[in-house]
Amino acid sequence: MTTTSGPSVVGPSAPGLRKVAIAHARLGWGGSEVYVMWGIDALVKAGYEVTLLTLGDVELTELNAWCGTSLRNGDFHVRRPGYVPALTPLLRAAAVRDSLFQRFCRSVAGEFDVLISGYNPCDFGQPAVHLVQDFSWHQGLRDEFDAPPADGSWRIHRKGPLRAAYLGLAGLLAAPSGRNLLAGRDLFVANSRWVADLARERCGFCNQRVVYPPVVFRSEPLPDAGRDDGFVILGRVGAEKRIEQAIEIIGRLRGMGHAVRLHIVGDLAAGTPYGDKIGTLVGARSTWVIAEGRQVGVEKEWTLMRHRYAIHARPGEAFGIGVAELVKAGCIPFVPALGGPAEIVGAPELCWSGIDDAVRAIDRVLQDPVRQTRLRRHLAERAALFGIDRFQREFLRAIEHFAAQSTPLELG
Repeated sequence: MTTTSGPSVVGPSAPGLRKVAIAHARLGWGGSEVYVMWGIDALVKAGYEVTLLTLGDVELTELNAWCGTSLRNGDFHVRRPGYVPALTPLLRAAAVRDSLFQRFCRSVAGEFDVLISGYNPCDFGQPAVHLVQDFSWHQGLRDEFDAPPADGSWRIHRKGPLRAAYLGLAGLLAAPSGRNLLAGRDLFVANSRWVADLARERCGFCNQRVVYPPVVFRSEPLPDAGRDDGFVILGRVGAEKRIEQAIEIIGRLRGMGHAVRLHIVGDLAAGTPYGDKIGTLVGARSTWVIAEGRQVGVEKEWTLMRHRYAIHARPGEAFGIGVAELVKAGCIPFVPALGGPAEIVGAPELCWSGIDDAVRAIDRVLQDPVRQTRLRRHLAERAALFGIDRFQREFLRAIEHFAAQSTPLELG
């Protein structure tokens, strides 16, 4: 991994290699990062010269641990704009950060043969592949499915004149190219059929593919006899995840006589309003709600495998890579009926709408061992959809199809 800033590309291009840029403003610990890291891995193995365009630091060791990749320094370049240190305070505001990042991407786009936006549509000023990971880029869909929390600590998240002015500033900073991304020359790769259908119906996306994200799970799942009756909820602890609803659901099941516990696998985000709220709920229920903290690798796999069940409480999520991990771990996850997680499990009896419905649906399964056995067989079949080899094969097929249409050059 070679790092640079400013107008020049790091190092010479090897003869015959096609230069690919994959853009992601800030790599952290989510599902889009898994998609991007395994995408880079696929491109490198296929013989592309890859440059990651980003604003933040790239902690390769930590990202490999989080994503399950084994990328090394020198496998790909990293390119950052030179203004990042001076504008760090502004970059904490997502809309401003994304506007400045897209301007940076446009300024270097002409240096690459293939352009890929790793996190939602990006105005490169020329045709590109856009990996659609959620709806944060579209105000109407964001407000419907991914609205900022009501108790958000930033006033700019709340509707009103301040937010309107903030978004107006972000729009001015973006200085869009004027290209129509929907004219048919750009390719949109959605992470679920649910996202692709909504993008087509609401936004007019016509040139689309669906490529499910990869899920790394290297341990052999434990048999049912080796598990306890606990539930796991997995992922970043944020208001949109509705952890408090999961706690209420499990509490009501306990009130019905089910001796179940809830294990929260994720950073509780202590010091934030929502993190402190969940911490208080956990503390008051410490006999049956356990905060496991953020885990990666084998430690996380063993935590998931020790339990028979899982719960996910965020409706309208684009994919939900944590749910796919739970399926790979052999858990039976109960998920909201609206969104990508329902597509992952592919079983209406595991889906719910509202807390009362969740309690009824879970109670039915907990009382029926035969139903549980059937569901485990079904979920084991679903798990095959989220393998690394399948992802990389379909991801490369999409990129190479786009590249073949965009330019006559061949892979070296």
